Amino acid sequence: MKTRILTAIGETACGPRAAILAALAANDRLKYGFSLLQMALGHAYHPDQPASSLKDERLAAGIDGAALDDAAASSTRDGPNLRLPGAPQLMAAIAADLTAMAAPLEAETAPRLAAILAALPDGAGDLLDPAVIGAMTQGGHDGPDSAHRLVMDLHKKVNALLAKLAEETIDGAVCSGLGDADRPLVRAFMAGLNRTAPLKFDHPGLDTTASRTGNRLTIQNDIGTTDAHVIVIHVADGISSVTYTDIHAERLAFFQLITAPCGFIWTTARPADLAGGETFLLATALTPQADADGCARYLECLGARLVYLIDWNQARHALRGYLRREDRVVLLTWAAAHEVGHRGFLQMGGAAMLNEA
Repeated sequence: MKTRILTAIGETACGPRAAILAALAANDRLKYGFSLLQMALGHAYHPDQPASSLKDERLAAGIDGAALDDAAASSTRDGPNLRLPGAPQLMAAIAADLTAMAAPLEAETAPRLAAILAALPDGAGDLLDPAVIGAMTQGGHDGPDSAHRLVMDLHKKVNALLAKLAEETIDGAVCSGLGDADRPLVRAFMAGLNRTAPLKFDHPGLDTTASRTGNRLTIQNDIGTTDAHVIVIHVADGISSVTYTDIHAERLAFFQLITAPCGFIWTTARPADLAGGETFLLATALTPQADADGCARYLECLGARLVYLIDWNQARHALRGYLRREDRVVLLTWAAAHEVGHRGFLQMGGAAMLNEA
């Protein structure tokens, strides 16, 4: 969906990179999905053996849904089938992630992907055929093709595509086509980003791409794993502009609040739609015209603010039992202004930690 968002807002300079990053993120989710299926199957046939929750793997893959942590332990045999709670949603997610992973190689992989998708079970009634699960998740190169084998082959090819796109790397940003005047601006943005990025702990996100297109520098950051969460920065003629998309109005308002001290003036915030009918929020901001040093200061400040968007809603909800809505925003704004962040609070247990205290 990130690639579709970029297309919808007219951002194509970083499109191939976005599709590749989306494919790699889908690879992580697919590994988790296959592990969950195998864990559930093993527990259903050997209920005396404890089943791992795979929570760490779920979080590392950026997958929301704590209910999944109990799925394997709740799986049982139902006649010849496996009964896995949430099987339809899991299979739909696997199908979507296979499609996302194959997207950068669509012309090359379309027939193979179609055959794999056609063979996937739908998990209706939370029931799955163990033989079908075995066929899906087998990774050897003997016998019929499998979803797992497709994922392994795609992973190698997507990594190769990523290597070809990268002309140079600047402090972690993958860059192409940059001019001499662009590099100090990218370094400034990455200086801010890297200063605060440790505050996300092990949460995925903040991958950055930079490229020169025509008369402007384009910097894109994926922020986190949420599909409709993208920021694109343009610098041209001494003016930095931001296009930001989100699905949460409250988080958008928070981002506008914490970037105001950076010099960004928010000019537009409106709903927008994708072709499939999904809705997201689109906002834009500008800075005053500045020289190269001024642009660098704007970009460094902006880069340092992005980490505070990761799991912001989760932190806000964790504070519900202690603070009113407006006071929660005040606290989280203070944390961003002092570069403390909220992910540490969540890592320590969030509301559970406060309850114990």
